Amino acid sequence: MTFHNGVVSDLWNGVALRMSGCTYRLDPGSAVHGDLNLVSHAHSDHVPNHLRRAPIVCSRITLDLIRLRRKNVERQDEPSIEMLEAGHVPGSVMFLVDDASKVLYTGDFCTRVKKHLRPAVPVRCDVLVMESTYGKPEYEFPDHDDTVGAVRDWVEGAIDNGSNAVLLAYPLGKAQELCYELRGLPIKVQKSIGDNNRALNNHGFELPVCTDAGPRAEQSFAYVTSGIGAERAKVDCLVKGGARTASFSGWATGRFGGTTKGLSTEMFPLSDHCDYNELMEFVRLCDPAKVFTTHGFAEEFARSVRRELGIDAEPLRKGQETLDAFL
Repeated sequence: MTFHNGVVSDLWNGVALRMSGCTYRLDPGSAVHGDLNLVSHAHSDHVPNHLRRAPIVCSRITLDLIRLRRKNVERQDEPSIEMLEAGHVPGSVMFLVDDASKVLYTGDFCTRVKKHLRPAVPVRCDVLVMESTYGKPEYEFPDHDDTVGAVRDWVEGAIDNGSNAVLLAYPLGKAQELCYELRGLPIKVQKSIGDNNRALNNHGFELPVCTDAGPRAEQSFAYVTSGIGAERAKVDCLVKGGARTASFSGWATGRFGGTTKGLSTEMFPLSDHCDYNELMEFVRLCDPAKVFTTHGFAEEFARSVRRELGIDAEPLRKGQETLDAFL
């Protein structure tokens, strides 16, 4: 692909930004030698599949989390890039590139205050490249404190009744939030979550690492697990022993109860992302001249930004080069 000064969506390699002769690759699928490869956080869909020994720009927490699964990962600092809290998962950052123009790339982000993370804060910029996972008006999350309060009440109720509580959560993100919100209760975690927690504890977090979740435990407990792969058999065993299950997702907005991965489960609208109103407020406060949207309801959200804020916005499509007049 030929790059012009501007933001492009590469058919094979994510979003790229070129300014002053330098190519910034934003959460690339494959790291490229000679370019600056920016990795916003350690979720597998944001870490390059092929690192090719090319260094990455990321937070030190993200580096340690990636190294739990990948070898020979090297980190580099780049003075032209400012890393800002993204509030999505531990170690997640937004990237502010201040060169010919000021460009903010959010990666996945969240502006709500949580016990274990600082929120993403809007930054004035010329161009905003942002995720739009929940970019439709019907995705309006209930009050965060009310949601986590309901989760704790549900877990306490299960334990008080002598049942184990199985909490189905992604190993990086909601797992750590649940561990913080349920502090003081007996908590056990899946091994991969325990590994993440140990790495995070080296950075000042205080997270449980106990993985002994046998069905014959003397005391009822909350077990935080992905519930997939090898964990499914353990979850099935706990459920047969009377455990209650719950899952957590922004897609549960406006309702409790449902099924997840074939399990009858409570469902709580707990998310690591912004809802629609939070996305719109973030754009308003960043006050960019141009917005590019990615992931989720990218086209719908771009249309809403144009209509409600009067800001030029468009979704990034595969293989499409955008106008370079804004950079």
